[in-house]
Amino acid sequence: MEKTTSPRPATDTYQKVSLSDTDLEGESPRRSSSDEGTPTPTWDKGYRRRKPRTILSTIWLFARALFIIVGISTWAASLWVVHEATGDMERARSLLLLAKEATAVPSTPHANSHDSSSSSSKSGHKITNPHHDSLNTMFIPGGTLPVAGYGLAYNTTYCNGWTDPAGAIERGCVLDPLQGGWVHELCHDAALTKEWLSLPDFGWYLDAERTHKVPQDRVWAADIPGGVDTTLYTVLDFHAQHCKSVMTLRIKHTTRRNKGLGYLPLDPGHMNHCIHLMTETPNPKELTQVVLGKFGGGTEGFGLAGECYMPIL
Repeated sequence: MEKTTSPRPATDTYQKVSLSDTDLEGESPRRSSSDEGTPTPTWDKGYRRRKPRTILSTIWLFARALFIIVGISTWAASLWVVHEATGDMERARSLLLLAKEATAVPSTPHANSHDSSSSSSKSGHKITNPHHDSLNTMFIPGGTLPVAGYGLAYNTTYCNGWTDPAGAIERGCVLDPLQGGWVHELCHDAALTKEWLSLPDFGWYLDAERTHKVPQDRVWAADIPGGVDTTLYTVLDFHAQHCKSVMTLRIKHTTRRNKGLGYLPLDPGHMNHCIHLMTETPNPKELTQVVLGKFGGGTEGFGLAGECYMPIL
């Protein structure tokens, strides 16, 4: 393309011309769209092309969606847990208030203990003389036994099965050889008792020399020559099996609202004794003494086994 030049003015002076001067516009040829210059990229279509989705990108998309769903679910679950915990705390507060009111009952004279016990209902939760004393300092008196979630104990004279078996049955008590005495039916487990009665004969004798044997079924029925205060001799394995059964009873009844626990499964001293006994290997020839009148449901030693602690709820 040839350049064209305009002749300068004769005066050698420059003149200012407007950018919109028509002469310049006329003399300067317009650059057509076909002139060479910086190329401008153009697209075949009016939108941007996307690469085809790969398997990894698809998996990552689903993973992000899953993370969002899990996060929302966790947040909702936390709100529900907080709601449930608040309700449990309110129920625990009410339990503490009820327990405080129950332990605030004033002591009554021992002469009235029989009257108060006879007025209890078969399935009731009424407390009867909670301040009686145990003759064995190893055990905590039943009325003040600190058991969380449990309260309102029966007095040892409530069942009174050794003195009045017929009356004990009418009051809702059963003779439980597994626990070693009379207990209320709410603290009794028929299935465990059936397993207990199927155990082999431990061998029961009236003397340490094992010359006067007593059939085991008579022992379970408390039909003992000389009465329930007679000292019996049997192998130490009897005590180990008794401890296993009592601990099983505690595990089963702890998860039930309509069942209670007697003193033996709850007393810390007795349970520690059972743990110690079960971790030892008993000598088959070693004998142990058992007095049913004191072992369960009596008035001394393990006598507090006749009490039945029920959940407050």
